[in-house]
Amino acid sequence: MGNIFDKTTWKGLASAVIGWGLLFAVSASVKTEQISLVTSHSETRLLMLLRDEVSEQQLSLNAVFIDQEQLKSELFRSRNANSLPDVLIVPPDISNIDKLHVEALPVDWFSDELDPSIAQQVPAVASRHAIPFVVGNHLMQFYNKAMVDAPVEDWNALAASYAEPIFSWSYNEMYWFAPFVLSHGVKFLHNGESYLDSPAMVAGLEYYKSLESRGVVNASCNYTCSVERFARGDLPYHINGTWAIDQLRGYLGDNLGVALLPSFDGVPMRSYYSAYVVVFPALGRHSPAKRAALKAFAQHIQSADFQVQLLQQGFQMPVNTVARAQFLNSDVAFHTVFVKQLDRSVLMPDDPAMVIVWDAMSRGFVRFNGGVLNAPAAARYMDRTFERFNRH
Repeated sequence: MGNIFDKTTWKGLASAVIGWGLLFAVSASVKTEQISLVTSHSETRLLMLLRDEVSEQQLSLNAVFIDQEQLKSELFRSRNANSLPDVLIVPPDISNIDKLHVEALPVDWFSDELDPSIAQQVPAVASRHAIPFVVGNHLMQFYNKAMVDAPVEDWNALAASYAEPIFSWSYNEMYWFAPFVLSHGVKFLHNGESYLDSPAMVAGLEYYKSLESRGVVNASCNYTCSVERFARGDLPYHINGTWAIDQLRGYLGDNLGVALLPSFDGVPMRSYYSAYVVVFPALGRHSPAKRAALKAFAQHIQSADFQVQLLQQGFQMPVNTVARAQFLNSDVAFHTVFVKQLDRSVLMPDDPAMVIVWDAMSRGFVRFNGGVLNAPAAARYMDRTFERFNRH
């Protein structure tokens, strides 16, 4: 398969994305400008919602999902601006890729109802290079009310050992490991510099390993396994992202409890969280008619009506103040805990070098978990690996 952003790709998009994602093509009843959109947001319902909403706005849309890592690779390989899609809905770090030729958007593309705090959290929004979409994707604790009366409030309240695991999460994925380090108040990356070799990383590695050694969690259980074990009632506690709430509710119904991540002797556990933003690559290449269509699309997805639809579908926290007020004022227990954990969480840096950070952490973690390196050596290995790959 050639680069998915080749100039001819959008004419035959259905054949180009076989095995990559899902395609939705919508044509309005009148002749309109066609908009091509790519998103790395993995929820199929998002594409369905975009399809339905855009058709009502008399726009024509080709929308496709591409896995985030594959998307980054394809964007880096794109040969010219004309081969890029018209719209991307992606995490902020992707908006920094030079080959997107992203320019600052006119002020009137942004809704007056946008929550002003978003610009403080997401530099790409503050510089007007991206429009905010949703905020969230942080980790939370879930528990089965049919098995236990309450969540785990503090890790140190756990017993010394367990014959069978009581927690499940995707143990070997760094997004789940990260809070055990971030809770010490450190950063992995700042201004392009790595801070992986730290006492906090050493302490995090050692404590994380102790949870597996004590039988609290099964280290060989991946994401799918961890969800399935919790869904079957094999264990009472589960850690997952806010994106999983609807899936877990479908399994457990009213027995699903939601809670903050356990603390460390009262110190709150801090997950990463992220935003999804809307980016318009190489906007200058378009005709006035096409720019007008893209502006209409941008304004619509920021509107209270559309953002309430996102809220009702469970797509994280809205960025429109009207929709966000509905989110915050609802009596849904999940929303309350969602906000409390979000307040404790750390915004993931919108720096392309985070990809290298995750890879370096994973390489050091595997060597530590396999007994090849001790914790201090693993932390040094992570840092050196980052430096080596970040230079190229």
